[in-house]
Amino acid sequence: VEGRDGEQVPVSAPKDCLGFQIGEAAQILSGGVVHATPHMVRGHISQPGEPKICRETFACFIQPQWDSTLAPPSGVDYDDIFKGRQESKLIPPLRSRLKKVPISFGDYMAESISVYYSHNNADEVAES
Repeated sequence: VEGRDGEQVPVSAPKDCLGFQIGEAAQILSGGVVHATPHMVRGHISQPGEPKICRETFACFIQPQWDSTLAPPSGVDYDDIFKGRQESKLIPPLRSRLKKVPISFGDYMAESISVYYSHNNADEVAES
């Protein structure tokens, strides 16, 4: 995961534990009290003589309904959603995708997908 100051922090969970990540919808709905977990997966490369490691994952995404409204609690400003941590360098900043609140979850996701596509395919977008 990415720590609050942008450093990459490896995470290891004991065999009998389960890990959870908080997503951006929770960050928006909490008004920035909780923050989404920027993360990435790196494969393990065994050194000569080391056993090979198998990484198994079961992802289960729980998200609002498509037409649900995303907004911070009443009395919380739009800017409060982003306070408390630096924007991630791994992904397009939330502020660049969440331009206004309230917004439907579906509209937020459509904007996010558009921004992610541009971010991940900058060469293609520049040519068009």
